[in-house]
Amino acid sequence: MKLLVFDKKGGYSSLIINEFNEKKFAHLLDGIHVEDEQYLLKNFSNVPHRLVYVSVYNLVASLTFSVVDNYDHPKNPDFVLYFDESEDVTSDDWLFLMNYFESLFNYGVLPSLNERHSYLLETAMEPAEIAWHEYKLPEREKEVDSMVCDDDTDSVEEFYDFREKFLPERDVALFEIKKPYTDLPYTMVVREFSKVGYLPLFSGFYIEMSWGVSPRDDAYLRFLWGKLEMEGVCDLEKMQKERALKCYPGKGVMPEPPPEVYRKSIDQVLQDFDMRETGKDYRFY
Repeated sequence: MKLLVFDKKGGYSSLIINEFNEKKFAHLLDGIHVEDEQYLLKNFSNVPHRLVYVSVYNLVASLTFSVVDNYDHPKNPDFVLYFDESEDVTSDDWLFLMNYFESLFNYGVLPSLNERHSYLLETAMEPAEIAWHEYKLPEREKEVDSMVCDDDTDSVEEFYDFREKFLPERDVALFEIKKPYTDLPYTMVVREFSKVGYLPLFSGFYIEMSWGVSPRDDAYLRFLWGKLEMEGVCDLEKMQKERALKCYPGKGVMPEPPPEVYRKSIDQVLQDFDMRETGKDYRFY
């Protein structure tokens, strides 16, 4: 489960965030798309989700749950519950989640948890200290431009894997991450790499709705931050917000293009680029 809170003026954002922090639920905060219906349609139409509207009367919180297909509100919800597109969320799952959040915001007795319920909630938990051995990142080699997996175990699928490829003549870098038990890798293209460096790597993958659903995605990026010897604190939420603001048009400001992420391997992305450059496909550059 993933949580997105819309930062509404005069709304209940602080109440919602306080409750999520109390339960250690990781969440994203969006103050940009508060009245953007197209944003809802684009990002949540094809994933299991519920739009949640909060109202409070005499200290009793009332939550209304809706979906994008039934969208009839002038503004975005107070927050959104959503899952990866591949997640099978049943009607019983949604009933539990509705009861859970109704009780949470009214300080009532929370529903009892079975194994399935625990799983639904744990997918939204902030990652605790996770042993680095759970995330595989090969040592960087000085004279090659990719990180190659060298694992002798029988459980390679349990590990994340990272590769990078540089195109100095174009000042372009490509970064690939393979998630455990996921068929397609994620490859990000970073242009003007000599100027921006590795920083886009830590905010750009979230443009894919299936990235960030598991707390381990965030934990792996923090691990990668250390391995790449990045300076400062790895504040993923802050970096995502800053990236979103740069992509949003403002008065007298030219917005940056959105992150360029593909559900393909580095090799496949390079093949596409070659096809476009040779004229077989007109979209390259």
